[in-house]
Parts: sequence; structure tokens; C-alpha cells
Amino acid sequence: MSVEQKPWPVIRRETELDLLRRATRDDRSQVRLLSYHGEPFDQALLLVVTPYLAYRNPLPESLEGLVAASRAPLRDEDVEVRENPLIAVELPADFPDEAPAWHMLTPDVANPGILHHQVCFSLGWRSSFTILEVVTEQLIPLLRCQPGSWDARHPLNPSCADWAPVQKTFALPLGGSQPQARARPRIRRIG
Repeated sequence: MSVEQKPWPVIRRETELDLLRRATRDDRSQVRLLSYHGEPFDQALLLVVTPYLAYRNPLPESLEGLVAASRAPLRDEDVEVRENPLIAVELPADFPDEAPAWHMLTPDVANPGILHHQVCFSLGWRSSFTILEVVTEQLIPLLRCQPGSWDARHPLNPSCADWAPVQKTFALPLGGSQPQARARPRIRRIG
């Protein structure tokens, strides 16, 4: 009796789904898999347990309105802190060689790397990344407005990129401090 060998892309998709399921069961995880679709797995709806900045007033739906809003000066009173955004992940046919598509489902996110439903990470995609790694190491820092988490040269939302470093209302990054650098070992001089 021969066992049918699954192709590598199918195994990789099953592994991704398993990682997301395990993270959802872990109470300390900041990622919740709400639903998934496809056989093999090709779409997921994720809840990210983290604070983020949002526009107090809804953004316009038209492309022209979005472009204008992304270039208009932003003020501290135009933004508020909210929690737990929803994001959809779509795996392309050539996954993991091709990057997954990330769609922000939560409206009105005020972030230099997010505009409307588009998400842009500073590190991009490598086939060695997992979806869970991208969420925890790139998306969560981006949502918290951690410096260096968005492409400073080409931000999706230029008004947020100009505003974030100079704003006075919010302690950035949201929800905690930046990861602490490892302490250097003390070196004793002998003699």
C-alpha cells in the first residue's frame, strides 16, 4: 500500500493553518484565527489583539478622497485609540514564493503603513516567513506605530508618517514599550 505524498505548497499551507490554530488556543497570543477558507487553506480572517490608532471621523470612500485625506495635515484631535483590528490574509497560488495579500478590514486606521484596506510592511515578504511571524513581528509593531515598522521613504499614508513622530497626545508605540535591548555582559578588568 502506497501513501500519497502531498506537494510541498499544500504541506506549507497546512502548517500555516496549524500555527494559526495553535496561536488562537494560546491565551497569551495576540492573534486569533476567526475563520479560514479553502482546501488547501488559502484565506484567513484574523483578529489582532492590540491597540491601534484610528481616525475619529470616517475616511472618504472615493479614491480621490482617500488620496486627499492621506496628504492633509493630521492633528492629534483627529485620532483616537481603538483595539483589536480585523485583517484578512489571502494566500496566492504560488505561496510561499509569492507574498500573501493583507487586507485591513477595520475601517479608518490612522497609520503610516496602512491606507484604507492596503497594508505595507517595511520588511516585505520572504518565503521563509510564516503568516504568524509576519503578524507578530511586523503587523503588530506597525499597528502600534513602532518606529521603523513602516517604509519611511514611501509611506502609504504620508500625513500619518509626518504626524506620528511629532504628535504629543499618544505614547508611541501603543500598548507598551519597544523591545528592550539585551543587556551587555559586564566585563571585569583583571589586574
